[in-house]
Amino acid sequence: MTQTNGVDKQRAVIVTGARTGIGLEIALTFLRHGDTVVMTSRNIDIDSVEEGARDELQKFVNSKKAHFVTKDVSSSGACKALVTEAVDALGGSLDIVVNNAGNCKPGIPFEELSDEVWKDHFTLNLDSVFYMTQVVLPHLRKTKGCIVNVSSLGGIAPSNTMLPYCVAKAGVDMLTKATALEYANEGIRINSVNPGLVKTTFFDHSGMDKSNEDQMLADAAEQYPIGRVGVPSDVASAVYFLADNKAAAWITGQQLALDGGKLLAQ
Repeated sequence: MTQTNGVDKQRAVIVTGARTGIGLEIALTFLRHGDTVVMTSRNIDIDSVEEGARDELQKFVNSKKAHFVTKDVSSSGACKALVTEAVDALGGSLDIVVNNAGNCKPGIPFEELSDEVWKDHFTLNLDSVFYMTQVVLPHLRKTKGCIVNVSSLGGIAPSNTMLPYCVAKAGVDMLTKATALEYANEGIRINSVNPGLVKTTFFDHSGMDKSNEDQMLADAAEQYPIGRVGVPSDVASAVYFLADNKAAAWITGQQLALDGGKLLAQ
């Protein structure tokens, strides 16, 4: 590795759920800083990522800094296959893992939740983090690497009609703390970020009318003392900081709320 401004360069990174939104911006942030990144999703290639990012990402693909691995993260076997392929693409080493894959189906009252919806939330939001963490630890042990789990503000303070998502994300936070404690003496740091509402292209595909979307985001912004909802780069910058073994060397087992002061106002 080389070093620039105190940050290790050419680190080997895996980002799950990297096709759109927050995951895509996290991957691009590492790439812009000179790292090599494997971007994973159930269906990912240069044509499937958000259109506005394709030209920039293509340059990283051409220079062999960005790689795609199409894999699910909902089972142990799938995660093992993913990591094997990813580490091979990264040249046999792994420094950083960002567990970002997740999903939310809001608006379902508690008494109307089906077994399927409940289990789906846990499979993708919590089980995937458990499986990935188990699989990558042997690799991170060799490099004194780190994990950053993308949780949610809902894991700290619940949101109405989002119960399974909030419970699963609370599980991610406790998994983060418990594994951080267990592996701290091996030099492996594990933290989570907990974003509030972040404006991503999710809203573009939600079926919501544009004027209704704008009004919803404006109303939501009033809940944040800083005056706006989040954007993907807010999350990506925090993840990049926590993954820096110099700037964040003494930080492990922490939940970093990215909420524009929302929790302070509650």
